[in-house]
Amino acid sequence: MSVVRKKNLIEQRNRIVAQTRTILDKAAEEGRGLTAEENTNYQTGMADQESLRVLLENLERQEALDAELASTRGTQLGGGAGGEPGDRQSGSQGSRLPGGRPRGSPPARDHAHR
Repeated sequence: MSVVRKKNLIEQRNRIVAQTRTILDKAAEEGRGLTAEENTNYQTGMADQESLRVLLENLERQEALDAELASTRGTQLGGGAGGEPGDRQSGSQGSRLPGGRPRGSPPARDHAHR
């Protein structure tokens, strides 16, 4: 998400919170509870700011995941051709030793020299 969009969402949420505060302050100054219209406006504002809060939180969480994935790109974990789970694959050899023997397999025995 762009920095500008995030900033705009934060500013929008801040304006809504200020408006809900104004509604409560006005009623308190006048020594009364909220009118039906003020209550509706207050509840709508609270729902709107909560939606923006959740959106911002989700966007930040997604940005963190994107950054985490970007830092691990180029590293192939598990499931690669001919590799053991967790082995990194490099070059055309994969996880084979020189001579074509898979890593972790025992060396071939030469039965002719017994």
